[in-house]
Amino acid sequence: MTHGFRRLILALCLGAACAAPPAAAQDGAVTELSPEGLRSLAAARLQAGEAEEARTLALALLARDPGDALARLVLAEAEILRGDWPAAARAGGAAFRGLPPDRRYRAARIAAFAQAQQGHDTRAQIWLRRARQVAPSAAEAQAVARDYGALRARNPLSVDLSFGLAPTSNANAGTRTATIPIVLPGGTIADAELSADARALSGLEMTGLAALSYRLRQDRRSLTRADLQLYHRTYRLSAEAREAAPEASGGDYAVSVLSLGLLHRMRPEGWQSGIDLGVTGSRLWYGGEAYEDTLRFSLSKPLRLAPQTALTLTALMERRWRLTRDRTYWAYGAEARLTHALADRGTVTARLGLRDQDTAAPDTGYEGLTLGLGYAPGDPVFGARLALRAEAEWRDYDASLYGASRSDRRGALTLEAQLPRLETYGFVPLVTLEGERTRSEVPLFDRDSLRIGVDLRSAF
Repeated sequence: MTHGFRRLILALCLGAACAAPPAAAQDGAVTELSPEGLRSLAAARLQAGEAEEARTLALALLARDPGDALARLVLAEAEILRGDWPAAARAGGAAFRGLPPDRRYRAARIAAFAQAQQGHDTRAQIWLRRARQVAPSAAEAQAVARDYGALRARNPLSVDLSFGLAPTSNANAGTRTATIPIVLPGGTIADAELSADARALSGLEMTGLAALSYRLRQDRRSLTRADLQLYHRTYRLSAEAREAAPEASGGDYAVSVLSLGLLHRMRPEGWQSGIDLGVTGSRLWYGGEAYEDTLRFSLSKPLRLAPQTALTLTALMERRWRLTRDRTYWAYGAEARLTHALADRGTVTARLGLRDQDTAAPDTGYEGLTLGLGYAPGDPVFGARLALRAEAEWRDYDASLYGASRSDRRGALTLEAQLPRLETYGFVPLVTLEGERTRSEVPLFDRDSLRIGVDLRSAF
C-alpha cells in the first residue's frame, strides 16, 4: 500500500465530521445527547486521537439503531486508529452498504486500506474499484488508480476478466461463394452447390475470458509466474441464418480454450533489458468436441532503440496434435514489433510476422507472412480514445484437396474506441469495428466478415 493511501485514510479518520451538524455537549451528559450530538462528539474524539472513546460512542449509537450507517463509519475510523484491521474492514463494508452513494467513498477507502493491511490484496483491489465508482472528484479517482497499481505490483495474484458481445456477418467462418467446381467422370467440370451451413451465417458473438496469473518468485533481476486462462466464444444465429440452415446452431461453432503456462523473465547483470522465456500447454474444443492440443515454447526480447522507440523480437515453436484427425506436426513463428511515440500526436506500431506450419496435410501446412500497421492518437477524439489497425497476410499452402495449388491473401481493418466517460467500477467499454476479407486460389476459402463488438476492459 502506498504511503499516500495511508495518509489519505488517516486524514479521513482525523478530519471527519461524519456529515452531522455540530452539537455542544458535556462529557457527563452523553446520555442526554441526540444521535446527531453523539456523532459530533465521536468526531471530536477522533480528531483528538481518542480512538477508544470514539469507538464507545459509535457502539452506543449502534445499540440504539443497528442500521445507523454513519455510526458504522465512525466505528470503522476508530478501528483504523486502534489498528484492528479485521474490525475496520467489517465496519467499513457495513457503512458502505448503508450509506447513500454520495457518501460511500470514504467507507470504501477505509475497507480497502484495512484489507490491504491484512495482506488481502485482492479484496482490497475490489474495494478500490468500488471507491473509484463513487469518487467525488477526478483527483480522488486518479488516487484510487495509483493505489490500485501499487497493490497490483505487490499482489502475487492477478485476475483479469473480460466479456463481449458482437454482431457478426460470419459466425461459422463460412465461404462467400455459393458453388465450387468439381471434376465429374470423364473430366467434365461442373459447379456443385454448397450447403447453407458451409456458407457464411450471421449471428451474435458472445465471448468471455478469465485470466489468472500468480507470481511464484521474484527478485531484483528475475520473475517467474504461472498463467491460467479460460476462453469461450459462442454464437446465437440470426433468424435469417436459422431459416437458411435450420439444422445448425450457434453452439456448433463455439470455441473453448484452456491454457496453462509458465513465464520466466530475467535480466542478467549488465543487460539493459531482459528476456522472456515461456512454455504453455493448451487444449481447444470446437463445437463441444476436443479439437487440438498445443505445446508452445516462446522467447521474447524487448529492445529500447531510442527514448521514444521500442522493438520487441519474438520467436516461438509449437507442437500441435490435431485430435480429430490423429495428426501431429510442428509450427514455427517469428515476429518483430516496433512501437514509436509521436510526442503528443500519439503512437505508431508496425509488425512483421513469419509462420511455417510444417506438415504435408492438405490445407493445413503453409508458409505465411503478416504485415501490420497501427496508430493511436495521443488525445481523445470526441471523448473517445481511438486506435486504428490494418493487417495483411499471405499464405502459400503446400497442398490442397480442392486444387493443384492454394494461395490465400487476407486483409483486415480494425477501429477501436474506448469510452472513458462510460466507466463503471474501473471498467470502460471498448467498441470494436472490424472488417476482414480473404481471397484464395480455391474459391471455397473466399471469406468476408464484418464484426461490431462491445467489450469491457480495465481502465487501470
